[in-house]
Amino acid sequence: MQISTADLNSEISKPHDLGIQGSERVIAMRVLSRYIILELIKIIAICLGVVIALYLVIDFFERIDDFLEAKLPLSLALRYFLLKLPLIVQQGIPMAVLMGTLIAWV
Repeated sequence: MQISTADLNSEISKPHDLGIQGSERVIAMRVLSRYIILELIKIIAICLGVVIALYLVIDFFERIDDFLEAKLPLSLALRYFLLKLPLIVQQGIPMAVLMGTLIAWV
């Protein structure tokens, strides 16, 4: 039995029938992709929140003595941490993405 190239080409070009045709397949993949991406973003956001919280708690306890020795008001100490927040987010995003991706696919 010999298989011609025309038979192979027609077999390769046939769409696999999974009960979903045409635009329904595209919509189903769009919905599935959106669901997966949103779930991943949720986990990454949670991980980023944990990283930021840990960083702030550790930094607070490292600097509390300095704040008390300088007799700084609480509002100034809070402003210090608020202004340091963009740096914390910048450093925490790679860790949060790594942890979130590992958690999501495990």
